[in-house]
Amino acid sequence: MEFEHDDPVQRARPYHAVREYTGVGAWSKEARHRAVEAGYEAALILAQTADLTNAVIAALIRARFELPAFSTLERITKHVRALAHRSCAGRCLTG
Repeated sequence: MEFEHDDPVQRARPYHAVREYTGVGAWSKEARHRAVEAGYEAALILAQTADLTNAVIAALIRARFELPAFSTLERITKHVRALAHRSCAGRCLTG
C-alpha cells in the first residue's frame, strides 16, 4: 500500500504510534494548563525569560507531554510573566 501524503488519517498514524510507544501525550488543554501552572510558579521566583521557558519545558517533560512549537512556549512564558508581575504589583499596592 502506497502512502498518501494528502490523506490526514495516514499522516496522523505515525504520530499516534510514536506517542503510544513512548507513552508521551499529545499537546492538549491539560498540557497547556500544566505549562501555564509551572510557568506561573517559576515566574514568581525567576526573572529571566529563558529560565521561565526552561521551567515550562521541564514541567511538560516530567508530565510526559509532547512539547509545542517554540512560539507557543514563548506566548505561554510572556503570559505567565505578566500574570506574576500583576500579582506582585497588586500585593505591593494593597500592602
